[in-house]
Amino acid sequence: MTDISSDSLNRPPMNRRPHQSAAPVSPINQALERDGYAVIPGALDDKWVERLRRAFDYAPVESGGTQHIEITDETPEVESWRALEHHPVLKAAAEHLLSQPYCLGGLHGRNPLPGFGQQGLHSDCLRGEGNECILVTALWMIDDFATENGATRVVPGSHRIARPLAKDFAHRSRDIVTRKSLSGVRAAC
Repeated sequence: MTDISSDSLNRPPMNRRPHQSAAPVSPINQALERDGYAVIPGALDDKWVERLRRAFDYAPVESGGTQHIEITDETPEVESWRALEHHPVLKAAAEHLLSQPYCLGGLHGRNPLPGFGQQGLHSDCLRGEGNECILVTALWMIDDFATENGATRVVPGSHRIARPLAKDFAHRSRDIVTRKSLSGVRAAC
């Protein structure tokens, strides 16, 4: 994985809140604390994944770029999309990382087409004045997620870096998370 300065990694976790319990921390929450993300295979069953895919089946055809799906009342299987907000894995991660109450800030579908969708390496982390986590980004991968079709690149520990990520991280293939037939979530902060 990408080397991150030991000074950055020695900083305290950014999501400690005074009301957080001393109860044992789940392996998912440990990964969120340590790495800034967690990959949870099998978070969605096959039937749920099929329902989510239907929104892309009825979306306008794109010849290049990224297919975006706005989730509206007319979206096929809209209730399956809206149910993601209440998924127990996402709720547990949000409750661990964020102060209560929290709310959904947005929900949409994104399908980068072959040869497109490459984003520069960036942080999905948004922090408050006290360095606390104030945003959780969850990706629900509903298709194979591999190097061949543009897997997401991650830099473990980068959630603790206060400055923008260095541009030389942009094309390091060893930082790619891949999963075949993954129906999980990556919650980042």
